[in-house]
Amino acid sequence: MYATALFLILTGCFPLMISSTSIIPDVGCAPVNVGYQVGEDHVAFSRGCYHSGGSHKLFPATADPMVNFRGQIDWALWGEQGSGKQVIVKCAQTALERGAPSFGIEFYGECYTGSDADLSLGEVTEADGCSQLCGGDTGAANVVFVFDLFEWYTE
Repeated sequence: MYATALFLILTGCFPLMISSTSIIPDVGCAPVNVGYQVGEDHVAFSRGCYHSGGSHKLFPATADPMVNFRGQIDWALWGEQGSGKQVIVKCAQTALERGAPSFGIEFYGECYTGSDADLSLGEVTEADGCSQLCGGDTGAANVVFVFDLFEWYTE
C-alpha cells in the first residue's frame, strides 16, 4: 500500500537541487518542507498545491468525510514552525487510520484522505500567487495541498 523506497520518493515528487549542504525543491512554488515525519515510521511528502472548488472532489472514489482541524490550530506554534506542521501531521495520521495512501489539506485545516487524487483543475503557479495560496503547506480557499504517505526506514 505504501511505497518503501526513499530514493523514489525524493526523485518522484518534483525536481530537486542537491548541494553539499541541502536538498531543496527546484520549483517556483516550493513547499516549506520537502517532507513531514508522521509518527516513528511514516513520512508525508508533498505532491504539490492544486486548485479545487465547486463540485470538484479531490478524492472522488472515497466516501470518507472531510475532517476539519481548523478549530484546533495553534497559530502561535504555526508562526514558530513556519508551516502548518501540526495540521499536516494530524491529517496524515487520519489518512493512516483510514488506510489511505494520500491526503490533502484545504483552507488551512480541512483534511481529505483517499487515493487516486483528481488533480485535473491544475497546479497553482507563481502567476496564481502560490506563495500566498500555498504558504504553510496547507492550501487556502479553493486550493488544496496534496501529500503522499510513505513508510520511513533506514538500512
